[in-house]
Amino acid sequence: MIKIDTSKESRWRKVYGVFLIAATIMILLLIGGELFAFIDIDKPPYDWIINTMIFFFTVDYLWRLKRAKKKWKFIKNNIYDLIAILPFSFLFSIVGLTSFISLGQISKFALIGRLIGMFGKFNRSSNRFLNTNSFYQVANIAVAIIMTDSFVFSLFEKISFGDAVWWAIVTTTTVGYGDFYPKTIVGKFAAAILMFLGIGLIGYLTSTITNYFTNDMEQKEKSQELEQISKIESLERKMDLLVNKIETLEGNNRKNK
Repeated sequence: MIKIDTSKESRWRKVYGVFLIAATIMILLLIGGELFAFIDIDKPPYDWIINTMIFFFTVDYLWRLKRAKKKWKFIKNNIYDLIAILPFSFLFSIVGLTSFISLGQISKFALIGRLIGMFGKFNRSSNRFLNTNSFYQVANIAVAIIMTDSFVFSLFEKISFGDAVWWAIVTTTTVGYGDFYPKTIVGKFAAAILMFLGIGLIGYLTSTITNYFTNDMEQKEKSQELEQISKIESLERKMDLLVNKIETLEGNNRKNK
């Protein structure tokens, strides 16, 4: 019977990959909140969260770089990971850009640079997960619907687009804080769409996460089956050679007699 590899190392590697995706999403949301003026990431607890995650990503990058045999190739293949951890404000001050542009503008440039790096890191880290169950296509459709609904809700309910996006996310995730709610017929129709979307999206996400882990186990099982078959075939070839040698020796002995 072929044993399936369920080693702790393999499972922890999967959990670690999911953690990287979750941490990247968290930073993307915080940066988005700063760009939409919802939060100030230079104030606690947001600054502590971002600095902790950046420190973690830096240690992760340096550790993988140390283990890489071809350093330059690793850097080229993981350029977004490098951009995501660069201290932009410090670099700008070194090259003297603070003499030409304000600290506020430097902060915006640094934020955009960090955003680009995080998007690239998210795409690399989540590529395998997003391809499970074609979740990437479903997520794109969901985002498009949420953004469209947000625009419609903002237009008819007379609130800012940022508040409308917040309402759409709260509605889609079925949290429903109640700080914003539809009053017009169009707004209620938009809310109904997001309610049905949220139910389906959460179910689909749960299914995708389950398949993400089970598919890996199935692939390991198939890989081990192929390895076992290869070993058996190799053993059969060796036995055939041994039988041929034995027959040859017996033939020689009969001739000598």
